Amino acid sequence: MIFDMIQKIFTADDYGKFKDGDNLILNSGINRISVMVNRGTDFSGLAEKTLGLHADFGGENLADFFMLMFRRKYVKQQLEQQIEKFIKIFGKVPNHLDTHRYLHLHPFLFSVFLNACDKYKIPYLRITRKGVVKISNMTSLIVHGMVKMDNLFYGKRIDKFVEADYFLSLDWYKKLDFKIPDAIIKVIYHPENDYNLLKQLQNKNEEKN
Repeated sequence: MIFDMIQKIFTADDYGKFKDGDNLILNSGINRISVMVNRGTDFSGLAEKTLGLHADFGGENLADFFMLMFRRKYVKQQLEQQIEKFIKIFGKVPNHLDTHRYLHLHPFLFSVFLNACDKYKIPYLRITRKGVVKISNMTSLIVHGMVKMDNLFYGKRIDKFVEADYFLSLDWYKKLDFKIPDAIIKVIYHPENDYNLLKQLQNKNEEKN
């Protein structure tokens, strides 16, 4: 792998999903955390972190994902409720917005999340300019395709919310045995992921805060 010219933005997802996972995230060295406000009950350890909303609409499998993408009105209502709840808990709007299972990237729903970022002045939406670093499984293929479609249809609107060229989710790879492009990389960590892979990436570059 070549890391020299790469800038990585680390974000830990699923804070609030389960207590052991929250502890792993807090001990990971990652300062950007995406919070599930409808699942978590204790957010006291996050005062020094950069916090975003990990919007959650229920469902843990691909079938749930495809059902939700046809419930645009429901997604919009739930999203705004969770943004308002985030503001109530933390006293500020999220630094960034993303979703459980990448639901926001679906082209039929993507404008709902763009509109929410505009309405609430949320600085960043989880979207990249070029897709994923390496397609390795069905999820990474779907995410890559959705990113390409979102950029095709919403390119000009995306510009002010995007902060990375590629996604690299540690869900998708068992080892980092491929070349990472010289670009800005959004690295996504879940507490179930291989901690050694995370440290391998963290040790190569300083995190962008």
